[in-house]
Amino acid sequence: MGALHIFNPGNDLALASGQRYYTPPTAAVTLERAGVWLPLLLGEKGDYILAEKETYIPEELNQHWDHGMNLWNREPVCELKPWGWSQWSMECFKRAFKRRETKWNENLVRNIDIQRIENLSHRRTSIAVHREIKSGLDPIEAFSLNEAESALHHWKNVVGKSPLSGSGRGVFHGSLKSSDVFLSRCNATISRQGSVMIEREFEKIAEFAMLFTLNRKTGVKFTGYSLFETSGDTYSSNLLLPDSEILHIVSRLCPTTNFSMLQEQMETIMGNIIGTPVPYEGYFGVDMMIYNDNNTPKVNPCIEVNMRSTMGVVSWKATSRLLHPESRGRFGLSASMKTENSKPAKWINGRLAEGYISLSSPQEELQFYIEAEKSRID
Repeated sequence: MGALHIFNPGNDLALASGQRYYTPPTAAVTLERAGVWLPLLLGEKGDYILAEKETYIPEELNQHWDHGMNLWNREPVCELKPWGWSQWSMECFKRAFKRRETKWNENLVRNIDIQRIENLSHRRTSIAVHREIKSGLDPIEAFSLNEAESALHHWKNVVGKSPLSGSGRGVFHGSLKSSDVFLSRCNATISRQGSVMIEREFEKIAEFAMLFTLNRKTGVKFTGYSLFETSGDTYSSNLLLPDSEILHIVSRLCPTTNFSMLQEQMETIMGNIIGTPVPYEGYFGVDMMIYNDNNTPKVNPCIEVNMRSTMGVVSWKATSRLLHPESRGRFGLSASMKTENSKPAKWINGRLAEGYISLSSPQEELQFYIEAEKSRID
């Protein structure tokens, strides 16, 4: 029996709502429809994908790539693997079983601790990480407008964040010059979620993440690296590179940081913060940043903790499962099917060696894609 996967990017917002019968906003639904086949890159042979309104996996993937996964109908499954866990994602699975007239098995969610997942998904988890690592870059959780105003005057240029939100939503910027607008957003966030997270604004050089796996027997284990780009505060793309090459890039950008040591520290710290037993089995990521501090590159070791699968995990898996070992590439999200200079896909031994492929159905307004080229790295 295989695992049953679902891409449900509205999960962070569902956690924030606390609702079991949640209705995601249009933007989350659009993203979900575009990414319905992303589990092809997350799963393994013999696994299934839950796709309510799709009837086919993109033909090019089926024709050239032996992914070994199928659309779920009523087959027995051994495990549920959503993009993220919440009361809402549990309900999505239960409804799917009911629609297919398949008996629901409570054992599939017996060890899922939604309350702990919600607590760990709260952005205050980043404060705990910073304090453990003694970075001196701790964000502030403001419970009142006075506390928010004090943080703004302390740092001058800041970023405000809703405690529970996803995909760059709930992130807003402020400065003393635009204090009224910023404090108004803070006030609205406090009213809605009880607090607002505020951190110093950094001059970004690069964004990356460390990826981890949660397992009931082994706890927290470092899994790999993600090197990504954002447009504003919204996800744009990931480089498809082996971990060794990402580590080489970030080490070159910030030569004063021992990333291997940081990796070990983060594994221990996240293990201590999450505790045992783990609240679910699967992936999570810690977003980080290399920033410019008075012309000296430094690392912010925790921008946020994502207690779910991430685009970084998709990219990490795509590099090993789909990309040809002699190629490098980019995984991303676009509003168009392909760029003017995109090359037709070239496959070698069931792996993408060059060119462009879409991971989304052609009719969707957003397209997840992969572009590959032969490696020029010695």
